[in-house]
Amino acid sequence: MARTYADWMTRAANHKADLNQAIADRNIKDIIYYRGKYIYDLKNAHALNPTAVVPTAVSGRPPQRIEDAIRDELVRHQTHIDAAIKQNKRDASIKKHSISTEIGLKMRRVSTRIKQINFAQTPAARKAAQKELVKDSIGLAGTTLIKAPVMATAKVASKVGPLAITIFMLPATIFASLLRITYDAYNGKASDPDTYNNTIVNQFSKALKDGVRAISTATYDNIGRI
Repeated sequence: MARTYADWMTRAANHKADLNQAIADRNIKDIIYYRGKYIYDLKNAHALNPTAVVPTAVSGRPPQRIEDAIRDELVRHQTHIDAAIKQNKRDASIKKHSISTEIGLKMRRVSTRIKQINFAQTPAARKAAQKELVKDSIGLAGTTLIKAPVMATAKVASKVGPLAITIFMLPATIFASLLRITYDAYNGKASDPDTYNNTIVNQFSKALKDGVRAISTATYDNIGRI
């Protein structure tokens, strides 16, 4: 059953309440999520009644034409998305899903910009939004085609690289441990078992693995902050 105008406004009021709570909590992820839902509800209500007015009971603001309300919310949405992208870059870490988060946010930014073009009030505003859309689209393409492959490779290398070194060095590691055991047995010694796991070969292997992790982490984090 298709939703009515009243249904969409009820949903809008509920999502606006969730948005207000997210703002009070300073939870930028939820702010973006619930404002997106709120805008979606208003857009569907607008499609059913373009001349409607959003009441204070829904928006928490003075009564406003629904088209103006959508336009204002899109500006706020864009501002929070831009802030989230900057924050994600500052906090870029190989331990987080930084690149997927950035791509998701930039996709939201492009989508929001398209809505701004659709609801532009004047030709000048439309043209300005179109220019920003081009910039946002280039930014998304750059992240997807350039940053993402480099960061994904660095993340895989940080996990696979040390494992590959372990496998490659395994024969030498075993040989070094057996050589140490044989030497101690020949001299009548009984060293602690941990000693046989800390030969020069073990130390060299560990240094290589630490180096791979450090390089991979630095690459991921630094590229993520660009």
